[in-house]
Amino acid sequence: YHGADTSLFNTQLSQTAAREYLGLPASPKIVLWNGRLDPMKDLSTLIDSIPLVIKDVPDVQFLIKCRAGSREVLQNAKKELRRTGTERNVKIMMGWDFLTKMPYYYRSADVCVHTSLSECCSLVLLESMACGVPIVVSDILAVYDPVGNAGLHFEPQNPQDLGEKIVKLLSNGKLRTETTEKGFRRMSELGLTWKEASRRYRNLYLSLM
Repeated sequence: YHGADTSLFNTQLSQTAAREYLGLPASPKIVLWNGRLDPMKDLSTLIDSIPLVIKDVPDVQFLIKCRAGSREVLQNAKKELRRTGTERNVKIMMGWDFLTKMPYYYRSADVCVHTSLSECCSLVLLESMACGVPIVVSDILAVYDPVGNAGLHFEPQNPQDLGEKIVKLLSNGKLRTETTEKGFRRMSELGLTWKEASRRYRNLYLSLM
């Protein structure tokens, strides 16, 4: 496993301060998606789940933090948002940011969604758990392995299942707290920090000399 820099990604920043910094509304629940604009990141499944979530949580806001990649992926997402009339519930923030700014995105969110169809060891998962944000993740081995029971899993490319899992977390404060606590335990048990990851890499290199 890789790791998160827990000196940067942690819970010290308040949700209120994070939202104020990013210019986000203070009251509604916010769902974060953070990733590269690539078909393998499967942003389209999140986009298709949004109308389903809004039916149960009308004032929910989706924050899509995306980086360089396929212009077609972004255009298709915007087209679908217009078609379903859900643009008002979505804020797309495009572009690269310094790593020091990323905790503001995580800490502003009530839930983080990871829809990727293929991963090595996603830093988004680790950074979310380190920031105390409950996660909903695609049920693929590379994601399930580091997350385990510290997140809700949905069937890949199934917006109905994804939408149900998002609503389940948004509607249940106790479940969000339990999922967050499991994330902290998972980070500790597996040593999902850069300090621990670097120690393991160092030991591996030395064993091969």
